[in-house]
Amino acid sequence: MLRYGGLCSSVIAILVICKVWLFPYMLHCMLAIGDLGALLYEMGILVLGSTALIMYVLLGHIGKYRFRLGRKRQLACVLMLQFPFFLHGWLKMMSVSPHMVTPLYEFAEGWCSLIAEPIRLLFFVYPWTDVIAVTLSLLLVWIGRGLRTELDDFFFFWENRK
Repeated sequence: MLRYGGLCSSVIAILVICKVWLFPYMLHCMLAIGDLGALLYEMGILVLGSTALIMYVLLGHIGKYRFRLGRKRQLACVLMLQFPFFLHGWLKMMSVSPHMVTPLYEFAEGWCSLIAEPIRLLFFVYPWTDVIAVTLSLLLVWIGRGLRTELDDFFFFWENRK
């Protein structure tokens, strides 16, 4: 269970690092500040959001078929994966001033907006996007648990051979 939680958090953390620090830095180095940079940043957000949706489905599938986690254990891991949403809400309630923005706050903001920001860009809906993002990520993990491939039978046979 600990290995699965570490895998999930590292995969999502890599996407967040790309969204918050890597892509803006690359756009800053390659392009002048203007409309093209903003357009490319929005496209990058959409691409990373769709990648995050696929990753949630894959993490659900891997949890069931590779790590052999039951429903309760995988639910516990996925709820721990949603901790930055609660951390972000708590930091917003603390009314963080712009002078007190820390890397922890930036990371929590990036984690929360990984799925929520593409929803805002596509559907122009701002209220409830964090709740929609948490619900959508949980739903995608459960959809991933329901997927079955031919390789699952092969790996199960390969691991249980004598």
